[in-house]
Amino acid sequence: MEVGSRPESSSEAVLGRLALPSESPEQWAAIEQILRQPLQSLGDMDDILTKINAAVATTTSGQQQHMPRVCTFFKKVPGSADAGTFDFDTFFAKGAPLMIAVALEMPVLFEGVQVPIFKMRSTWTSTSTLGRQCFSLTRRQCACLLAHSFFGSLQRPEGVLPNDWRFTVIDLFVGTAVSPNSACTFPNYFTMLGKHGIPENEHLTFERRGYKKGPAP
Repeated sequence: MEVGSRPESSSEAVLGRLALPSESPEQWAAIEQILRQPLQSLGDMDDILTKINAAVATTTSGQQQHMPRVCTFFKKVPGSADAGTFDFDTFFAKGAPLMIAVALEMPVLFEGVQVPIFKMRSTWTSTSTLGRQCFSLTRRQCACLLAHSFFGSLQRPEGVLPNDWRFTVIDLFVGTAVSPNSACTFPNYFTMLGKHGIPENEHLTFERRGYKKGPAP
């Protein structure tokens, strides 16, 4: 144990916290600059994902988090057989602008808010046999986090194991897991939000339940 450090408590061991890019002034300045670049064609979405991926590939201390990846999804898939019947033109007109706008709202939407990560066995902190952990977000906050998951600006926090951080939306668009059929459901979600708006004053509650180790109840 390093001098000055303190042992991790039982609650800290099973409860993580989402590291928001807006919490780092340096990182947020880079991401904001990229998101505010003019969106003149659908292919510009590839450039945004590639640039943000490079911006978050290293920590503020210069330590490399992962190898930068290049996105070509929006240059290759629209108009191809892989696109199916998805309307990329409507996404470009309605969904993409909203996705960028709500992503830029992160500093305001999450001011003073800490988003927990319920790790494996996090429900065991309860005294009851069936434990629960829950957290609520507004629909706009949810849309903001989904947008950043798409842009790749949400990174696995220190102390959170891969099993508790398996997947982000960008993996559908960049890398070895690219899947156009599955990926198109995500821009379609933002297209619908762009058409109909994000419901205000509505909350979504996320809950994890689990039984403690031992005999079945």
